[in-house]
Amino acid sequence: MRKVLSIFITLCILISGVLNVFAAGDTLESILDGQAPTIEVVKAKLDRLVTYTTKKFSDVKSSHWYVKSLSKLVGMQGIDGYKDGTFRPQTQIKVAEFTKLLLAAAGYKEELAKGQWYANYVTRAKELGVIEEGDNYNYNSGMKRKDMAKMICKLLKIEPSTSGTSVFSDAQNIDSKWIDAAFNEYLIRGYGKEGARTFKPMQTATRAEVSEMVIRALEYRENPEEFKRANGGGEAPSTSTSYTEVKGYKIPNNLTVNVKTDFEIAEIMISIDLKKGLDIQNKETESILKSKFSSTDINPVIDYVKQYSDASTVLPKRDFTIAGRVVSVGGQAGVATITVFAN
Repeated sequence: MRKVLSIFITLCILISGVLNVFAAGDTLESILDGQAPTIEVVKAKLDRLVTYTTKKFSDVKSSHWYVKSLSKLVGMQGIDGYKDGTFRPQTQIKVAEFTKLLLAAAGYKEELAKGQWYANYVTRAKELGVIEEGDNYNYNSGMKRKDMAKMICKLLKIEPSTSGTSVFSDAQNIDSKWIDAAFNEYLIRGYGKEGARTFKPMQTATRAEVSEMVIRALEYRENPEEFKRANGGGEAPSTSTSYTEVKGYKIPNNLTVNVKTDFEIAEIMISIDLKKGLDIQNKETESILKSKFSSTDINPVIDYVKQYSDASTVLPKRDFTIAGRVVSVGGQAGVATITVFAN
């Protein structure tokens, strides 16, 4: 009897130890395992973080569209929930809250001030150029999606778009240069397809949307080129990175620029429409040409094309010589064309 009792007690101890191991595995500390919570670390531990996050917040499910971004942010200890164990993904976020979240996630953690608790974060944001004196934000009001894009671009040192015409149909009557800049860097997608794409710029961002945007910003900051390759050309909701090879040029199947190759005396003609986003068209043009020629040869052509940003002006015709070919560049009536003639 004593032997049976001894075995029973031993089994209980073993089972208790196993359960403790599983319990420990559910903590954020055990998931990180002593590693600093960088963006690369949380990406590598994403599956475990998703499980942890869906247990932490009763209103977050593994099927929710934002769950991976939220889980990364939780792993980086960049966002908190509420005392009742909820995340409240559809709750709108205030300017002050977004400012703190963005800066803290980027590594700029400040002491909460007395009175206006966000004051130290606003001061740091101004030092970093994320907020400028003329921005005049009401920090206790909702964070508009257009301003969210603006702050993120400024944190990442992304220059505003100079296209003059937004890629988003619902941003034609507002200052859209920061929205278009974010789109051109693949940070935002918007809703819908080319010609009917919207962004809802004046709508207040939700906690779910902010989680997605902040993580995208951090991944971009870690490695901009890798981020852009991974996220395609900014199409919504997803893009194809496949291409068709014609005459030695790799031409992506989803393009903003107009490309023609059915000529006898010319290899390719690329047309850039000033009524569309110039930044993304210039990048597409550069990518197509560099798929066949070297950067050294192509850069002067691209630099010349970039001078043409006003539909009311004419881009004087200019010829370049690349690998024995004449490349003719010119523009009128709101369209710039690059023609590569056969050698």
